[in-house]
Amino acid sequence: MKTETIYVILDVMGRSWVVKNQEVETVDLNHLLADGWRAIRETPFGENPSILIRLEREREGQMGFGFGH
Repeated sequence: MKTETIYVILDVMGRSWVVKNQEVETVDLNHLLADGWRAIRETPFGENPSILIRLEREREGQMGFGFGH
């Protein structure tokens, strides 16, 4: 089974952005967590008080022999 990984920037005001495919777009971190993403690691980020959060989740899809996940 493959794990998906995304990175989210979270600022001190609670605003968050997801970084995907070398682009940044606004995202609601609570919705990501409710959608099955798990916070794995956080790192200080940028000049403003922000953090970079690594999120992972198991990729949904077909398992072997036609069984769904």
